[in-house]
Amino acid sequence: MKKIYFTLLITFTIWGARLPSFRIPGIGNIYLIRALVIATIIYMFFALAKRKKIVFTKMQKTTGIFLFVTVIWSTLCFAWAPSNESYIASMFTYLTSFAILIITMQFIKEKEILNFCEKVFLLNVIVVLALAIYESFTGDYLILTYDSYMQQRNSLGLYKPLATFYNINNLGTFLALATPISCNAIFQFKKRKNICKFLFLMINTFVILLTNSRGALLAIIIFIILDFKNNFSTKKTILYGVILVITLLFFSTMLFESSLGELLTMDILEEGRIEIWKETLETISKYRFMGIGPGNTAYANLNSSHYKYTFGTPHNYFLEYLGDFGIICFAILIYWIYVLMKKSKYISLDTNKQWSYKAKNYYAYYIIFITLTICPSTMSTFQYLWLIFGFTIAMIDIYIREERNRKCQEQVNH
Repeated sequence: MKKIYFTLLITFTIWGARLPSFRIPGIGNIYLIRALVIATIIYMFFALAKRKKIVFTKMQKTTGIFLFVTVIWSTLCFAWAPSNESYIASMFTYLTSFAILIITMQFIKEKEILNFCEKVFLLNVIVVLALAIYESFTGDYLILTYDSYMQQRNSLGLYKPLATFYNINNLGTFLALATPISCNAIFQFKKRKNICKFLFLMINTFVILLTNSRGALLAIIIFIILDFKNNFSTKKTILYGVILVITLLFFSTMLFESSLGELLTMDILEEGRIEIWKETLETISKYRFMGIGPGNTAYANLNSSHYKYTFGTPHNYFLEYLGDFGIICFAILIYWIYVLMKKSKYISLDTNKQWSYKAKNYYAYYIIFITLTICPSTMSTFQYLWLIFGFTIAMIDIYIREERNRKCQEQVNH
């Protein structure tokens, strides 16, 4: 039953608004992920109410403080938020994301379930890759009915794929961020895991090239470098490196002279983007860095006299979070991410290869996440981020529990 539930949770989270929904007058659309989350939170409330003693792990307590402060302060921000409509829409999205995080870290208590969740995540990624490749070669967009990027051709002469993400940067960001979790799932294969991982990385990188997303390409290159450094012996690194070079040379005309060359010669930090950040900081400063309210940084930008761009999102998630929630919540977020990275790094040093590999990939996820915060226009709607945050906490708690049990067993034996 637990496996069925997490299959639905992960699938609903990744596909989100592209799945069927039902409309409630005066409230709006209730998507499947929100319906599932609401039902789960109600169940958790009654289940916890029956317990005489509720025990939370250290990571759960830290996360609970982060979420509590964020929700309370963002609620206060409603008093001065310039757009109530933007506030409510964004608040619903964040509350759903926070609920996904709580559910994931609360219900994944066994390594077997965590491994299963990673496999389900990989399955969804494979479906997205297949859909993206089909769209790119045929120009037939199966999910989306309209988007400004539809029918646009990339530098390879193929159509830019969108899958379900409306934006090429959003698709590229998802594929890059999904890579560490997918590799964890592939590592669980009993046979040919290295070949499967190599093929996955090749296909994933190719699709990212099709999107022409520069940030996602940089992120996937960073992951491959980290993966080769951390998980392969020198001989295997040379072997796969030679195969990669031969493959790239074979496609040199198609890749280096068009897509790859174009992507790598264009600056990630465009002058215009830096100007957007400066002007966004000016907008945030008008609210004394106390938070404009969820979803209101973009609105405040567009309604500021100094802001000269036609879109309000700052293309920098940390900057947007600072603007939406204020300096206090921003500082807590940074500390929380630091703790997750520190714990993952600690577990990666374990002599157990399974734990070490898993933790190295979660640590790599945060490196990629930080890199990609300047890639899409906004990350506030990316609810799968919080799903992976929950996976990280579950991994940390399961590892600590196993270590504690192992030490207790050693004391008993002695």
